[in-house]
Amino acid sequence: RLRSHAWSPDGKRILLQRRLGQQDSLWLLDPGGGPPVTLTQFKSGQIAEFRWARDSKSVVFTYGSEGQDVVLITDFRQE
Repeated sequence: RLRSHAWSPDGKRILLQRRLGQQDSLWLLDPGGGPPVTLTQFKSGQIAEFRWARDSKSVVFTYGSEGQDVVLITDFRQE
């Protein structure tokens, strides 16, 4: 599943965020030709944001896991 995409500032390449199962990855596409290039290969977690650098040579991104805790409080009495 394609989650997001962004053209490079110079307009020559496309960065794709792809989710397959529990894995997010970034792919680089050159519309002028050539096969897609995998930039990241994480086993789990999510890529929250990504951006091209102004020079179109680098990509920055935030990555991590989202945790959720549940707490059940019973028989609560205020004294």
